[in-house]
Amino acid sequence: MKKLLSLFTLTAAMAATAQAGTLVQWGTVAVDGFTPNSTDIVTGANNFSTPSINFTSGTVSNDPVSVLPDTDYYPNNTDRSPIFNATASKKLTSGTYEAVNTSQIQDNAVGDRIRFVALDTGSDSDVDELVTMVVWENFLTPSAGQALDTMSMAGFRTNNGDTELRMVFQAANDSWYASDDLDWTGGANQLNEIADVSAASWFDFTPMASDSGVATIGGSAVLGIDFTGVQAVGYYSHSVADTSATSLATQTGYFQATAVPEPSAFALIAGSLTLGFVTVRRRK
Repeated sequence: MKKLLSLFTLTAAMAATAQAGTLVQWGTVAVDGFTPNSTDIVTGANNFSTPSINFTSGTVSNDPVSVLPDTDYYPNNTDRSPIFNATASKKLTSGTYEAVNTSQIQDNAVGDRIRFVALDTGSDSDVDELVTMVVWENFLTPSAGQALDTMSMAGFRTNNGDTELRMVFQAANDSWYASDDLDWTGGANQLNEIADVSAASWFDFTPMASDSGVATIGGSAVLGIDFTGVQAVGYYSHSVADTSATSLATQTGYFQATAVPEPSAFALIAGSLTLGFVTVRRRK
């Protein structure tokens, strides 16, 4: 009987290891499911280095907080993902993409946010676009042997036009993919999520490079994507003003990505359980 109990204990431990895990979590949401409510991420607006308008893998954007814990940024970061890689640009009526004016972790009484702001030149109302990309490349649980399962983010944007929003990830083979446009509306907090990435449509995605200002997204959905062992997860937004604006901004207070074991992991557990029972029965 003791051997049987030990077997159950071992199997339960293996099963727990193979359950869905959180790859990334930045911030939290309230019980309504869409309002960011983490107010302990910063105690004052924490500006980080102005992101490049070109994406480079492995870049830590939110310096000088790369050494944690930091009393000014995410001091309570157990099971959280403070470090991210950001790219952002704005486009003026002149037609050139350039660095944004503000990039910060904003201290907000309702919920702290990752915030990007594009401002006009003087009072010319000449801001046409704001492009942002935020990805996490360091995971809370290893992605090896696990398949990306869900992705969700919450926040709001302020402009008088349309904001294209896509979840993005880098696969194990280095390829990047972007989801369908989730259409980030403005003026209020909004939860944007993909409850099952394997059931969603994904498109080839090339992050911003060569001062292009925007990413390149394929026109046809890609089939047969391997979601196991992803290297980066995050989101991409492209705000376009209906008419030139004095400012455009995005604020994200929550992002989460989860993964589940690939089928072979479940098979391993089932096989171990079966073998264990057979062994116990033979010894009786």
